[in-house]
Amino acid sequence: MPWCRREKWVNALVFALAVLAASPVAFAQSGDDEEGPPRVMNAHTAEIVIKASELVDTKNYAGARKVLGELSLSQLNPYERSRVELILANIDNIQENYATARRHLQQAMASGGLNAEETERVRINIARLFMIEENWAAAAALLEEWFRHAKNPDSIAYYLLAIAYYQLGDSARALAPAQKAVELMEKPQTAQMELLLALYLERKDYREAIELNARMVETWPRNESYWLRLSSLYQAVENYDRALATLQVAYNAGYFTQDSQTLRLAELLQFNHIPQRCARILEAALAGGAIEGTADSYEKLGNCWISAREFEKSIAPLRQAAELSDDGNLYVRLAEVQLQQGDWKGVASAVRNAIDKGDLDDSAHAQLMMGIALFKREELAQARKWFARAARDEDYRDNATAYINAINACAKDPEADWCG
Repeated sequence: MPWCRREKWVNALVFALAVLAASPVAFAQSGDDEEGPPRVMNAHTAEIVIKASELVDTKNYAGARKVLGELSLSQLNPYERSRVELILANIDNIQENYATARRHLQQAMASGGLNAEETERVRINIARLFMIEENWAAAAALLEEWFRHAKNPDSIAYYLLAIAYYQLGDSARALAPAQKAVELMEKPQTAQMELLLALYLERKDYREAIELNARMVETWPRNESYWLRLSSLYQAVENYDRALATLQVAYNAGYFTQDSQTLRLAELLQFNHIPQRCARILEAALAGGAIEGTADSYEKLGNCWISAREFEKSIAPLRQAAELSDDGNLYVRLAEVQLQQGDWKGVASAVRNAIDKGDLDDSAHAQLMMGIALFKREELAQARKWFARAARDEDYRDNATAYINAINACAKDPEADWCG
């Protein structure tokens, strides 16, 4: 799934380190924190930390490292050491040095200079870094530890835990946090909902999947993939009316941008026995350039007209499909329609084109139709040859032989009414 690719993790797991580092003014303040160690920083250290923070803000990361290098970490108090480690972690994260950033965060925690809230936030950011490094087991273990201390876990925290278990292949343990992540969203988030939907689909829980996907459609109606997936989910539970209605609404709203989507709607219309609408949609799409005029699209249009018993209207698109096709099978399909219409000249022409293109799935069927067309045009000698070829195939032998016998009978009694 797209949200599982590593490059997406780097963008999606946004670091909170900039928030963890207090404002430059706070660095110079002193006093006690009821929830943690004394937040005391001497003037010299505060000046350096403030300057480094300002250099980070201007993206001068080398300068920030150099300034912080003026400090002797072993001489700093816990609070000062924690601030320095957080700034270094922030720099390494920005520069995608994730392992080093994680070590700085771990050292910030080990310094003893973080209060309870900061410790929680650092721990979850370490988990995020493990996830960027694709160390899912370490991330899951750290997140479970974090949840034991967290007071009000948010949607993102549950989402991260669900992702870790999902990547470990433990979908059963991923489900509950994934559900919680969606439940706690302040506003709809694609990543959380996509993960939960993936878990529902893996479990073949289509009822829940449909409900969640419908919510995604309502939230992001212009995302055509959500409409298509919702339609597919309805098909999975054999609710073909809903599957069709979903695509029809998206089509009417103008959300389709690809050929395949309009073609899929046409297929569902035909499946639901609404062939005329299928044909009208395809005709309009082809005329307006919304779908490409390929052999497949013209064949679908022809088949819709055939299903609507509008045989005459099916001939032109079938002929276009046959011309564009790589083999002669669509010419055979065209010949079948013309045979029903009694267009014997058209049948003969279509079969010749089919044979010229070649790669026919059923050559004997084409030969039989050619024989019939020639027989109807009273070209009996030529018709006999084609029937003889068709008779070599066991499936058509009886039919072809009957025509040959009729031709022989006509030769004996040309005045017979049925001989033409």
